[in-house]
Amino acid sequence: MNTRILAVTGLALSCAFTHTVNAQYTLRTVATTNGPEGYVSFEYAIIAGDGRVAFVGTNPTRGVYRDPENLSGPPVRLLNTGEAISGECGSVSIANFALPAMNADGAVSLVARSGGMDDCAPCNNGSPTFWEGHIRWDRNGTRHIFVQPGTLIEPPDPNNTTYPQFTSVENGFTSRISGNGQITVYSHVTPCGNGPVFGVNDPTFAQMIAGDSGLQLKAVAGISPIPLEVGTMSNASINASSKLTFYGKLDSDTDGVSGINDPNGQDFGMFWDETAPANIIAREGDPAPGAANPSAVFSELDFHPVINDAQSVAFYARTGVIAAGAYTEQSGGIWISTDTNGDGIPDDLRAVAVHGLNAPGLPKKAVFAGVGDPVLNHENQIAFVAYLESPPGSHTATIDEFNDFAIYRAIPDGLGGYAFDLIAWEGEPAPSVNGSFFDTSNPSPFQDPFINSSGAIAFRAVFDSAPGSPYSVSGNGIWINSSGPSTNTTVVDSTFFGSFKLGLGMASSNQSGSMGAASGGEDGRGTVLNDNGDIVYIKTTFGIPSSTHEVIVASSTIAPLMADPNGDGVSSFDDVGLLLNNFGTAERNSDLNGDGIVDVLDLQRLLQRIGAM
Repeated sequence: MNTRILAVTGLALSCAFTHTVNAQYTLRTVATTNGPEGYVSFEYAIIAGDGRVAFVGTNPTRGVYRDPENLSGPPVRLLNTGEAISGECGSVSIANFALPAMNADGAVSLVARSGGMDDCAPCNNGSPTFWEGHIRWDRNGTRHIFVQPGTLIEPPDPNNTTYPQFTSVENGFTSRISGNGQITVYSHVTPCGNGPVFGVNDPTFAQMIAGDSGLQLKAVAGISPIPLEVGTMSNASINASSKLTFYGKLDSDTDGVSGINDPNGQDFGMFWDETAPANIIAREGDPAPGAANPSAVFSELDFHPVINDAQSVAFYARTGVIAAGAYTEQSGGIWISTDTNGDGIPDDLRAVAVHGLNAPGLPKKAVFAGVGDPVLNHENQIAFVAYLESPPGSHTATIDEFNDFAIYRAIPDGLGGYAFDLIAWEGEPAPSVNGSFFDTSNPSPFQDPFINSSGAIAFRAVFDSAPGSPYSVSGNGIWINSSGPSTNTTVVDSTFFGSFKLGLGMASSNQSGSMGAASGGEDGRGTVLNDNGDIVYIKTTFGIPSSTHEVIVASSTIAPLMADPNGDGVSSFDDVGLLLNNFGTAERNSDLNGDGIVDVLDLQRLLQRIGAM
């Protein structure tokens, strides 16, 4: 396994863990509580393609900060609670905001809200409400408020009179931002006058995107061609082409779409971009391809689909077999839908990792008992946490509570299926932490991973220095598994005791489903691991009388492997010729997946990259 440790902490009883900066990495402290800026704490941090960081910190009030262009100075505050913002309703004071998103170019978006219930009267004739705005900061710092109470929504068809031109937008949810600066908006909409909203008598919900060209409708609850129940859509993920994927509950009495409806009365679907029959990726009650039981259907779809710029959508789902009006034999897995026709619609749905599938790479026989959320990159590679169990019918248990979690990378095998790389396994030695093992006593030793376009995976894990020993030292660290050929495993940043936070710092529930997928960097949320291999994390070093908190970027001094064998900065057919000339060798620039040999898998990755451009 090409696994390097970037950072590790633990309560050390000896000098095993010392401050070390390896020559392969440089560390940049973006912000610290032990400095003159006055920061008190940090909550969340993400990174752009050029290494700029956006983070949420308290100083002394909660605010959003971002590195300046070219990293030419200290972080710049974009917004903070208590700040006055002028909009459609005059000047309002910001009371709270959701966690920000950031694209690879460094543009930031978020949703902010005022504190008073009567701060805004939309359209000058609506009921008083909170002010809420969907805001974007461009790379150069220019701020735009795209959506707020009273915003004009253009109808998709100006000749369709059932769509009023004016509505108020309120009760919005977290926005995400595409590579071209479009942001997602999922909001409650009400009319700015008398009459129905979009032909619906009651206020409803709408899925939209906003940007420099205005506000565009994608889906509205309660109207054709596929009516969705009010308030049952999820936040959408968005890619660089401003295509969306989201989850919603259908009105099964009137949708007119063939399929077996959920016997428990629910009828949810996973959608691509707009609510049209051809754009249903998966629907509860429909057959689940690749499930362990050929008769299984989708029984529950997850709220957090992820999307990439290659027009693919991955999601977690549960399956079951319908018997006597109820689901039996329920299990779960990860599915992906890809665009095989070149029409921009993901229409080829297949399983990636499902319950009962053999878990490869282990010295003991095991099968997947459950999986966490999928994390998808541009090459349709998927990183995920797996919960393991002994194969059915085993006379001797090979998997127990001390070795039942692992992290995998799933890679398209070129034959319509997936091959798997084992990244980390509970109970095995933790690379570069002398004498330590990935924690066997923690119920969730691994947190949701992150993956970049070259297949590198970053994750946080808990470790023990001596499992089962009364002298065991425990801690947690941040690891990276590189797609490059290096097998060097070193400590880049370490401390005697403390903690780390990577992204939201959430552990996958694994057995029961998702807790919010991490980002592969192309679904509009932002990432902690960019395509250059830079990782941003929050580090806490315990101390007396107070602890120190830092936002840190770890950067590799080794150039990342991209799908560009000739090094001209573009993936093209010129690269194909060079790769074929190096076929069967270990030439580094053509060995795109870093497995030590130039073969058909490297050619496939290069052709995928060319086809996506």
